[in-house]
Amino acid sequence: MSGHVPAGFFEDAEGEFKRDRRKVERRRGPRADGDAERRGVSRRAQDREFVEREHHSMIEEALTEFAAEHEFF
Repeated sequence: MSGHVPAGFFEDAEGEFKRDRRKVERRRGPRADGDAERRGVSRRAQDREFVEREHHSMIEEALTEFAAEHEFF
């Protein structure tokens, strides 16, 4: 075995340099193509729908409370 092994490689028993598979980047790291992952997009769409429903119901509750406190004739 030689003393100099390039980064990201290892030297096998025959003296050949092989790529170290443990040194590759993980798939869960940042993606170069942005938000192309289908699951993430659908989750955000569902989250957006949920937030819109919740905000709508909160606004309705606030308006009914305001109307009850300030009964306009």
